[in-house]
Amino acid sequence: MSHSFKRLAGSLGIDAHLHTLRHYAATELLTAGVDLRTVVGRLGHGDGSITLRHYAAWSITLTNVQHQS
Repeated sequence: MSHSFKRLAGSLGIDAHLHTLRHYAATELLTAGVDLRTVVGRLGHGDGSITLRHYAAWSITLTNVQHQS
């Protein structure tokens, strides 16, 4: 799958990896206000600690922005 994606992206002139789309999707979900538990489930992270480790700073920033509104 990764090789096929890399080849497709290259043919379109895009320098991207399949894993980059995973991070992008998680960021977009959090930005859209999807709760962390749902994002954890979509990413397949068991208890959320991995998700929090990668997205904690973004999640905290998003929460602060939402509370200011």
